[in-house]
Amino acid sequence: MKRILISIAALGLLGLQGIAVAGDPAEMSETCIECHEIDEFEGMSAEEIATATTEANANSKQMAKATADLSAEDLQAIIDYIAAEANK
Repeated sequence: MKRILISIAALGLLGLQGIAVAGDPAEMSETCIECHEIDEFEGMSAEEIATATTEANANSKQMAKATADLSAEDLQAIIDYIAAEANK
């Protein structure tokens, strides 16, 4: 549960920092990593992070707003990158 909440918080920061540009997933995820150590996501799959994001978007206006400017492809790229880096 802690990891899910961390994921939600980290992804929420994307919108708060105005990260809404297409590009390198590593660059787009920098805002998450500024506040969270990558090892906080250790053991979480991309699917788990994506599920947590979907649930948060449905239940949190702040999270929905934070990810609103991200394309589905960019959001998935960020999720995949964070999951891969955390589980190296």
